[in-house]
Amino acid sequence: MKKLITVAAAAAILAGCDKVENAKNAGNAWTYHGRECCTKVVEVEGHKYILMDGYKAGGIVHAASCGCGK
Repeated sequence: MKKLITVAAAAAILAGCDKVENAKNAGNAWTYHGRECCTKVVEVEGHKYILMDGYKAGGIVHAASCGCGK
């Protein structure tokens, strides 16, 4: 599981998303970072995760703002 999260985080970093252009998309909406990358925060079993979707890329990582203490 750690490998999967590490690979997803590395992919997100290497993808080089542009700066946030329309951060007004809060809540369950996708936030677009340029034309080819977007993120969304979801909650699964009491934990918050950040989903990243991009051109030929994607990933999921446990959010630092989760508040679960991990």
